[in-house]
Amino acid sequence: MAVVYRERETWLAYILCFPLGILGLHKFYLRRPWMGALYFFTGGLFIVGWLYDLATLDDQVELCNYNIGKEDDLEEEIELLEDEILQLREEIDELRSADEVTELKAKIEDLQALLRTHNEK
Repeated sequence: MAVVYRERETWLAYILCFPLGILGLHKFYLRRPWMGALYFFTGGLFIVGWLYDLATLDDQVELCNYNIGKEDDLEEEIELLEDEILQLREEIDELRSADEVTELKAKIEDLQALLRTHNEK
């Protein structure tokens, strides 16, 4: 089951950053919990990090949304690959049960025996 993440809104990030930015709430919102915890315990990286975030929050939201899009793309690709693997496994099972496999194994054994006799000569 794929988890679908919603894109982050710049206005909400600013609301979380401006009054409570030193607590790191905007970092949690932007899916950066370790930075959020660091901001929480250091007072927004001693207010310097918080001021920096006020100036660059648009770019941070854009980067978060870009990463969310990439994760969604990867989820889709993973699902497609899993489906393909299941299909290939079914095909392998069908081949294993087919009479053709038995015939091919017999031919391989005959060729191996022939090769051994040629190697002995």
